[in-house]
Amino acid sequence: MIRFHIYFLIFNTLLFTASIYAQYSSTARYAHASILIDSKLYFIGGFDSSGKMKSDFFYLDLSIQFSSNDVLKFIQINNNDLTPNAWCNAATTNNIIYLLGCFMINDNSSLIYQYSISSNKWSIPSISGTPSPAHRIKNGVSIDHSTGRIYYFGGEDDANKLLNDMWILYNINNNQLSWQQLTPALQPSCCSSAVLLPDGYILYIGGRNNDPNNDPMRMNNITRYNTISNTWDFVKTTGVAQFYRLGFSAVLVPDGRIIVYGGMFPGVQLPSNDLNVLNTTTYEWMIPEVRNKQDTKSFHTANLYDNYMIVAFGIGTDNTPSSEILLLDITDITMYKWIPDFIPTSNSSNGNNENNGKKNVSKIIGAVIGSVVGIVSICLLSFFGYKFYKKRNNKQEISRNVIDNF
Repeated sequence: MIRFHIYFLIFNTLLFTASIYAQYSSTARYAHASILIDSKLYFIGGFDSSGKMKSDFFYLDLSIQFSSNDVLKFIQINNNDLTPNAWCNAATTNNIIYLLGCFMINDNSSLIYQYSISSNKWSIPSISGTPSPAHRIKNGVSIDHSTGRIYYFGGEDDANKLLNDMWILYNINNNQLSWQQLTPALQPSCCSSAVLLPDGYILYIGGRNNDPNNDPMRMNNITRYNTISNTWDFVKTTGVAQFYRLGFSAVLVPDGRIIVYGGMFPGVQLPSNDLNVLNTTTYEWMIPEVRNKQDTKSFHTANLYDNYMIVAFGIGTDNTPSSEILLLDITDITMYKWIPDFIPTSNSSNGNNENNGKKNVSKIIGAVIGSVVGIVSICLLSFFGYKFYKKRNNKQEISRNVIDNF
């Protein structure tokens, strides 16, 4: 029995150590969350091909060159029994990842889940402030990295009612979070893409409101919130008319463009131009030239890193989940290219950077070395411990035989 416990302890210790940073082959999914921190693109949950929610937690290392045509080597992280989830929004500040507006298979009572990168643990944070928002999904979330404030707008509550309330979640001190309610929007909505501009405006592009006709011109009349004056308005766009859709992405690039990609609407054939660009100075839509067009995705995620827009997973035009990672080269503002190869530059950066790339690489190397040293140490200790146990057990066995013979 003792020998069994020793083997069991060795197995579980090795399994735990390997689970922290283990190579991982991701499966197809949609309605997942993603967040970019330094050169790590994290992915969380979503629905798989059978419609089952997932709880896996992993990242793609963007400091390493790769080809989207190859089988990508993701790194899986211990999810600490995170509840299976979908429709989550992710935000990050102070080396903490926050999941907000989630649909959880076992728990819809908590508004926020947080992951500490330093301690490698998921938890439900303590939040002050009264009242607090109702639980919801499909809401708009954006973060002001200069202040650490997370803006939490609208969405759909547990009774499928659309909401128009606006909240901010901010850090008081020592990671103590607090809610504060702001001025509500002019109309309720869900499913929009939230983009915070440098001038303090948050644009809520697309989405769905209570209009029985689904407001097909909504993307040409964008809801806008002013974070400085705490006021709402609408801004009309010009240029190419945009069609109403769901499940698209909107990414802000440094020169002020917003790239809107993909999306779908049941029963409606969307135009072949699945990529549109909004000039946030003139609020004019344009359709750029796009080369090497890929199968359009919806309910995917999109993140900007260097001169790449990285589109991950989602649902294809055949209505099945995808396991693809797509790369869009956005260097030329008049002509975009879908390309297979990702080649990082030495000075790559993004809006979520909180540490430099060298420090991040050092952490990875340190984690790998630490894991290897830990495994070797555990094996050695286990080996000598077992040898000691076996020697002692042999002596006891001899003593028992002597007594029995006597």
